[in-house]
Amino acid sequence: MKKIIFTLGALAALSLTSCKKEEPKTTETTPVANSTEAAEKVEDVVSSSDVPKFSDPEITKFAEEYNTYVKDMMAASKAQDAAKIQELSAKAQEWATKSQTAMAKMTAEDQKLWSDYYTKLAQDMTNAAMGK
Repeated sequence: MKKIIFTLGALAALSLTSCKKEEPKTTETTPVANSTEAAEKVEDVVSSSDVPKFSDPEITKFAEEYNTYVKDMMAASKAQDAAKIQELSAKAQEWATKSQTAMAKMTAEDQKLWSDYYTKLAQDMTNAAMGK
C-alpha cells in the first residue's frame, strides 16, 4: 500500500513540477518537438529499468503496462503537456486498483522483484523530475 501511495505521490509531484514552469511557446509545433525529445530522454531513463519476468505472465504484462504508463507520464511532464498529464493523472486510481490486484497474485519472490523494480522506477521518475 505504501508503494502505491508513493507512486501516486511521485506522479503528482511530476505533474505539479511540470505545471510550474511557464515558458512562452513560440509556435504550435514546439510542444511536439519538445515532446519527441522528452520521450527520447525518458526512453533512456526508463528502459534502463528492465521489466522483470514474474512467475505469472499476467503480472509481467501488468509491469510492462505500468512501465509504459510511467514512461508516458514522464514524457508528458518533460514536454509540459498539461492535457496529457491531466489525462494520465486521471488514470492513477485505475493503476492503484490494478496494482493491488497484481500484488495479491504475487509470490514472495515476485513481491521482491516488484519492490526492486518499483524502487528503480521511482528513482528514475525522481531523477527525471530533477533534470538529472
